[in-house]
Amino acid sequence: MAATSTTNAWAVGDTNFTNGADKTLIEHWNGHAWSSTNPGSKSGSLLAVAATSAANAWAVGSYHNPGTASQNLALRWNGNSWG
Repeated sequence: MAATSTTNAWAVGDTNFTNGADKTLIEHWNGHAWSSTNPGSKSGSLLAVAATSAANAWAVGSYHNPGTASQNLALRWNGNSWG
């Protein structure tokens, strides 16, 4: 978990869908409520997040496509979206 203020905090991990595949999960606290997003379309898990401001956060973990080895994953929040 990472927080830059009482109105900006991030938590990361994964969620398990009904087909059994884990998908990346990012939760954001805006000071009033948590909201969720699942960036990317690949199976994976996020292990850590760091943030320096409301417009700059990084999440890292891994992803995999069926039949392949896990790959490193790094996502950046630019204030509008994860990419």
